[in-house]
Amino acid sequence: MSSKENQKEETDAFLQSMTFARKRDRHFGACDCDECGVTPGGFVLPNEIKEAIDRFKRTKGTLKRTQERQLVRQEAVKIGEETVMFSIWQWTLPSEAEPLLEFGNNHRIICVQRLGRKLQHIGTGIVGSSSEEDGRYTLESWAAGSAHVLASRQGKAVGWVHENDNETMVPAVLYMIKIPPSAIHANMDKSVGWCRMVRNICQRALVLKEQCESSDGAPLEAQEAKQMLELCKSLQDGI
Repeated sequence: MSSKENQKEETDAFLQSMTFARKRDRHFGACDCDECGVTPGGFVLPNEIKEAIDRFKRTKGTLKRTQERQLVRQEAVKIGEETVMFSIWQWTLPSEAEPLLEFGNNHRIICVQRLGRKLQHIGTGIVGSSSEEDGRYTLESWAAGSAHVLASRQGKAVGWVHENDNETMVPAVLYMIKIPPSAIHANMDKSVGWCRMVRNICQRALVLKEQCESSDGAPLEAQEAKQMLELCKSLQDGI
């Protein structure tokens, strides 16, 4: 294999570990994070993701353990003349694995199914650099069974790391429910029930704007958090 082919293979593996796996024609090249912000000229990468790719190419390092993301359910919802995607993903975060980065265009309800210790949000700057790692923020309020509403970061990259130096600890597991901002005040009477449910919960939480825009997000009440987690599990099991 030539050095050029080898470099491409390494870069492809790096992108696979982030958010660009399995590009889909029906979304005009959009990636699996559902929220690329596709434009006629192609989608625009957040600076954090561009910088992470550039740094990886320069260092030619090998990947540490990686996080995994699995699609649970996805629904297309008509909002006026626009069709938007509601989706639920399950994330598995091994201890100290490479952060999996996503665009932050959608609102999110994040349900913590399992947690060994604590989660950290990525810092600012080049992902993987010492300044970014030093700037990671521990999410003190996130615990197993909790759920949190995070407002759209308007394209800014988001990502989390399972903060635990015990490699034998079981991975953290999250469910991530994504709600398109254009759906928040739209009429969704004819939409799939679970999409209306998560939109309504997100809509109520967004009243707490400052909390939703923080890294911790606005915590849901215990009953709503339980309801969201049960929804994710039932959709995953096909119930």
